[in-house]
Amino acid sequence: MMPRTLLAAAIAVPLAAAWALPVTAAPAAGRSDALVAATCTRIMRIDAGRPEFQGCTESLAGSLAVALHQDRAADAYRDCTERKLARGTPEFSRCVLDRENDGAEGRGLRLDAAYVRPADSNPEDYYQTGFGLRHRREQYACAQVGLLPGTEAFDVCVNGLDTTLFDTTFPPG
Repeated sequence: MMPRTLLAAAIAVPLAAAWALPVTAAPAAGRSDALVAATCTRIMRIDAGRPEFQGCTESLAGSLAVALHQDRAADAYRDCTERKLARGTPEFSRCVLDRENDGAEGRGLRLDAAYVRPADSNPEDYYQTGFGLRHRREQYACAQVGLLPGTEAFDVCVNGLDTTLFDTTFPPG
């Protein structure tokens, strides 16, 4: 079992690199697209016909790519450690790279849009609610794509979603 500090270090570098991944690089693109769209409509309550919908889907798709990469990286380090390969060796490094690049989606993420449920019982759309409820929906949206509350990736997702939706609604002029 990998100590938490080693796991955090093992994830930090791949996580930073994941922000540079194009959204199309995410595995299971069709299912992830459906998950993101369902999250924007069911959790955020943004109508697919609004311009903000595209901003929502683009922002969450980027965050989902990070979550998938993070999950693959954690799986890769765990699998290679369980194979009793010594860290710092070429064999361990090759194992991690092979495991990360094998195209398998992370085991911990559920990419099925059918599992997306509203975050609250308020039927009003995103822009008819107060700041507190909008922020809570942003948090639930980021949790829905697999990011853990209290992590930097989660905070970046929530802030990025909020900024994207604000900029879409009130374009800098």
